[in-house]
Amino acid sequence: MANTNNHTRYIDQIAVLGEAGQRRLGRTRVHIAGLGGLGSNVALLLSQLGVGRISANDPQVVEPSNLSRFILGDAADLGKFKVEVAARHLARWPALGFTPLVAPNESSATECMIALAGWVFSCANTVEARVAAARMAVQTGTSIIDVGVADGRELLAGTVKIWRPSFPSWAACPACTLPSRAPTKRREGWLFSVIALTASISVQLFVEHACRGRRKPQLANMLTLDAERFTIESAAINRSPYCRACADVSGGASIHKPANTAALVAGVTTPAELSSSWLEADCHVQGV
Repeated sequence: MANTNNHTRYIDQIAVLGEAGQRRLGRTRVHIAGLGGLGSNVALLLSQLGVGRISANDPQVVEPSNLSRFILGDAADLGKFKVEVAARHLARWPALGFTPLVAPNESSATECMIALAGWVFSCANTVEARVAAARMAVQTGTSIIDVGVADGRELLAGTVKIWRPSFPSWAACPACTLPSRAPTKRREGWLFSVIALTASISVQLFVEHACRGRRKPQLANMLTLDAERFTIESAAINRSPYCRACADVSGGASIHKPANTAALVAGVTTPAELSSSWLEADCHVQGV
């Protein structure tokens, strides 16, 4: 009866993904590193898609300023750990196994979670936490998608970066373009619509690779979203020999424009060259 109900629930989605694709989602284990605004949106989207097992780590509690973007809780959850609030909310999906972990990205417990997962979404709000997630993913051979948005007072923009063990050796990991350190801001400006858009694009990228079978993943490993121009640009980023996650010392990365880059919004033309300002902006892109 449970299988029949599950099939009925996803009947329209199965029309797109096929029976095998939907089963693949149900067997997939995903870890979310950082369960703030981006992470909570990612968790809800993955649950709605039918991903079978999700774990998430975050050391923080729900604060009043989180309520405009943390979509898995409300005012009654103030002061409670975000991952525990999420566990209660996601219990409405009976076929989903959700494991909460109250811990930062840098912890050994998080590394164990990442090692068990087939995919990681990196959504933390500090550079060090993102580097830690990327390092653990590379070391354990776990595919990782890094999701971030810029301070809306500077840019209405987001970035989505992907690395997989099967990628060519030149491909950058998500940490290759991160700065050595960035100032911590406690009161940034965010638009929920930009957060939700960036999270949605990242989850669709996951579906393309994990479920539909992306045939040419080497074409691009970074997407940049401009919510003011309504464009999405793709780029291929070379691995940095100085990256703190996939190499021994810190440094920079070079950028290559793939031949088939195109805007994903009808009627908008992608500029011929990806602006270097995106890499500069990415230094300030973070989770929320």
